Amino acid sequence: MKSFMLAALAALTLSSASANDAPQYPKYVAECREAAIAKMKSSAEFHGGKLDEASVKVSAIDDRLLNPYKYVWFTGVVRFPNGSVKELSALTQKSYLPRTKCF
Repeated sequence: MKSFMLAALAALTLSSASANDAPQYPKYVAECREAAIAKMKSSAEFHGGKLDEASVKVSAIDDRLLNPYKYVWFTGVVRFPNGSVKELSALTQKSYLPRTKCF
């Protein structure tokens, strides 16, 4: 019994560690990331800055089952010529309909 509990605890620990190492996002997140980068680039340029595309990360996902849209929030860093840095966020949404693009 004791060895079974230790094995179960070890399996639980391994599965939670691998789940935290690299987040597994739904397929539409990559498409929404492109839409978010376009929005964030436009906003950054309007304010005289430049978006660091490598810094754009998922900050939240709302993909509730009965919601007809899936929402993905992204956050990235904008660098300005004077050396200042600001964080910028963008909200994207994807319809459940198969041929609609993320916007």
